[in-house]
Amino acid sequence: MKNFDVLIAGGGMVGAALAALLGRQGWSVCLVEAMDPRQQPVVQRVSAIALPVIDMLKQLDVWRHLSASQYCAFREMKVWDALGRGNIHFDSADVQLPALGYIIENHAIQAALWQLLEDLPSVEIYCPSTLSDIQRDGGGITASVEAHRVQARLLVGADGKNSQVRSWAMLPVSQKDYGHHALVTVVQTERPHAETAWQRFLPTGPLAFLPLADGRCSIVWSLPPEKARVLTQLDNDEFREQLATAFEHRLGAVITATQPVAFPLQMLHAHQYVAAGVALIGDAAHVIHPLAGQGVNLGFLDAMTLAATLLDSAEASPQQRPISLAVLRRYERWRKGHNVLVTSLMDAFKWLFSSQQGGLVWLRSIGLNVFNQTSWIKGKLLVLMVGSDQQTRKILKTLFARG
Repeated sequence: MKNFDVLIAGGGMVGAALAALLGRQGWSVCLVEAMDPRQQPVVQRVSAIALPVIDMLKQLDVWRHLSASQYCAFREMKVWDALGRGNIHFDSADVQLPALGYIIENHAIQAALWQLLEDLPSVEIYCPSTLSDIQRDGGGITASVEAHRVQARLLVGADGKNSQVRSWAMLPVSQKDYGHHALVTVVQTERPHAETAWQRFLPTGPLAFLPLADGRCSIVWSLPPEKARVLTQLDNDEFREQLATAFEHRLGAVITATQPVAFPLQMLHAHQYVAAGVALIGDAAHVIHPLAGQGVNLGFLDAMTLAATLLDSAEASPQQRPISLAVLRRYERWRKGHNVLVTSLMDAFKWLFSSQQGGLVWLRSIGLNVFNQTSWIKGKLLVLMVGSDQQTRKILKTLFARG
């Protein structure tokens, strides 16, 4: 039997971040991941990473493991409606920030976190491996990992939307199919992206051009499944022309494009994030529409909040064993409300911009333009987007004030 403070199922970006946050404080962590990221082909999927997450990566000393070619700051965001004249423009200079966020390659973040984990003596990684025979034992959790039986005070499910941990703990979820697929590709455009995240709301779904460090753009285009299927089967020249047209040629012609790939979009939200000896983070707890790029940021905030909650609890009761359900519910209270709010906002935006009714399009255009000219409302939404609220700042202080 091997004993750990925390057993984490899932070593993606979010699970690895939790392992790093706890491991740097000397907590014994067992991280179990099914696919070794060091042996997987590099897929150029990117995420829009919020500033508090960047701050976390820097304070963990992970940022230095990223090369400048793997991330790109975006300093502005331009959003407009295909059916009306409404538009919104966000500029980091308006809120005295160096950037609104960073577009970073997912595999680069995961690889940098794993590089840190390999240097933390209190973190033990089993990969490629999975958990089996999970049981509650004396208030803790035991499970089999490879040839070992491990015991932990807490089992964390960071194992994605089809979470094994969530199923084992019988934590129910609400889920629905958005009826859309996300088409992704990487393109070179005629004109430079100007460190700007661009998004056009089409009747068929939002189309985003996200800036990359090498001057190209990562595309995320939400489409009905049949339309996505047709686009993926076009020859490259015709696909590039249709993409540029859908984007109103804002960056000129699309010169090159990688083979587009489409995958279905779903919403998922766990009714509870915790049970006795168990907590969920990231996609195991919630999956949202990617139209604002907030999904992975919510997962990172889960990891940061859970780590801060556990560290605070350990200071208050150093001998506490096991980690109580009351402590875990504190984490759930902090995160669930925010996650529900963001999920609801994304669903509302999707509904609002998918409507083609003339009256609603007219009202939408007026509303967007009024919103764009009302600085304090824009500021509130910007705070939500960049994650610079008071609660997040408090969590960062809790995590890193200890050195």
